[in-house]
Amino acid sequence: MEARTAMELRRSRRHYTDEPIPEESAESLLALVKEINRKTGMHLQMVFDHGEAFHGLRKSYGLFSGVRNYLVLAGDKSIPNLYEKMGY
Repeated sequence: MEARTAMELRRSRRHYTDEPIPEESAESLLALVKEINRKTGMHLQMVFDHGEAFHGLRKSYGLFSGVRNYLVLAGDKSIPNLYEKMGY
């Protein structure tokens, strides 16, 4: 099977628990995001308790259930190697 065909056939199913992130862990994550932003000039954002994040995605992209927390990868397009810094 060719790579393009495999990508078109791919389906993602992800299920997450509704267990909240402990406060100490949340604080550590926020500190790490702040440090990454300072070092890279990017604008990453950690979002907690926002269950509506993936409700509007097309089913072909993937089915997500139970998503409440996520990391937003963002940055000004003028940042050198922006997409690589975001892991693309």
